[in-house]
Amino acid sequence: MWDSTISQIRNKLEDELRKSSEENQTFFTSKIHEVLAYIHYLKYKMIEPRDERMEIQYKDCLELAIVEAESAISYIEKLKDNKYKGRASILRLTLAYHLATRSNQDDKYNALRLVKENWEAAIKEKPSALSQKSSP
Repeated sequence: MWDSTISQIRNKLEDELRKSSEENQTFFTSKIHEVLAYIHYLKYKMIEPRDERMEIQYKDCLELAIVEAESAISYIEKLKDNKYKGRASILRLTLAYHLATRSNQDDKYNALRLVKENWEAAIKEKPSALSQKSSP
């Protein structure tokens, strides 16, 4: 009897540990992509766009920032816990900013769509926030 109870407890603890480890790994992978997106964006901001020798690298840095932000979002959205909703929202807004920075008109529409979706999700989650007045 004790052996089966101990075995059940051990199995349950091992399962919880495995799930927790997977969650942490997914979160930190998302964080790595977020940091890489930020680094690429900083490099993009540092390059002088009028220097023809740097034009390709200039565009590549912004493209890499967008790709990394998208990767960060895909990882954070795998986490179903509500505590990651805010992080996912911030990452989507970061992606929207990067897309709006690019000169492609479709990117600008996608950026606006992301911002609108974030706004609607925030209002849906906390509708009382609209009725509260902010103090000066």
